[in-house]
Amino acid sequence: MANGEDHSSANHTSILMEEKSDILNTLKATMSAKLRPDSPMFPTSCIFRVPQLLRRHNEEAYQPFIVSIGPLHRGGEQFQSIEIVKQWYLYNLLSSMNISLQIFIDRIDKFLEQRKEGIIDRFEQHARSFYAEPLHHINRNDFIEMMILDGCFLIQLFRNFIHGEIKKGKILKWYPNHYEMHFLVPTNFQGV
Repeated sequence: MANGEDHSSANHTSILMEEKSDILNTLKATMSAKLRPDSPMFPTSCIFRVPQLLRRHNEEAYQPFIVSIGPLHRGGEQFQSIEIVKQWYLYNLLSSMNISLQIFIDRIDKFLEQRKEGIIDRFEQHARSFYAEPLHHINRNDFIEMMILDGCFLIQLFRNFIHGEIKKGKILKWYPNHYEMHFLVPTNFQGV
């Protein structure tokens, strides 16, 4: 009987070993299929949303409330009046350079060609690659326009600051002066 028990025990051990082997092989196969040799983000990704772990303590601390630069918070109702200001700032910047919008856009295209970045589509792809998350919510034309408009807004904002326009209360006549300082706090340019 001991001999029969040994044989039964050996069969049981053999079955357990086969099950273990099947489990390990399945685990290896499923995990191997899921391995990613490449990063899920572009190597150039450097613009991230604030992680939820940090946001949960004070959600409003990480939300812009007057101006949004870039695509992450773009389109909010609270930013509609500043979008008008951005257009005005672009107009003022172009006027100060004594060029039309058409000439400005042609010069951007020529600059990109000289840098061997090619057409503006490649510039757009390159700019999108800086964001850690896909930006499917904004189409190509809107993205390029946003980049130009937001960039020119910042340039004109800093020009105004250098020329003392901010101190004179001329940034936004319909906002109280204490809001003007909001523009000068880098953390309020969410998504940059």
